[in-house]
Amino acid sequence: MAVAGPMSTFSVLGLDLERTDRIGEGAASRVAHPQERRFWGGDQSRASVLFSLKEAFYKAQYPRWGLQAGFGDMALEVDMAGGSARIAFLADHLSEGMTGAGRGDFRFRFALAGSHVVSLCWVPA
Repeated sequence: MAVAGPMSTFSVLGLDLERTDRIGEGAASRVAHPQERRFWGGDQSRASVLFSLKEAFYKAQYPRWGLQAGFGDMALEVDMAGGSARIAFLADHLSEGMTGAGRGDFRFRFALAGSHVVSLCWVPA
């Protein structure tokens, strides 16, 4: 999959597609930040949503700022019913390195479709 948009609309844009049945409990525990443990709750599909949203974030920010980010460097508050998320925690090296954007500027949307989740992360221009 690919996504593109005009720079007049999006300053950064990232897309991710994942299967919802492939992340085991060990991997999920590495993906979920301590603030996300209650949301995850051992549910494989929810772990996949977190993984996909974080991958979309990385794909959005890396081309512009080139910052290395691990799964523990951010925590998301996910609205499963609304298909959206927001950043609840962002490590200092990411916050400080993303000149011109703050954690509240990032937008997230996702959708579950069968055994897949597709996630989009962007910052409006």
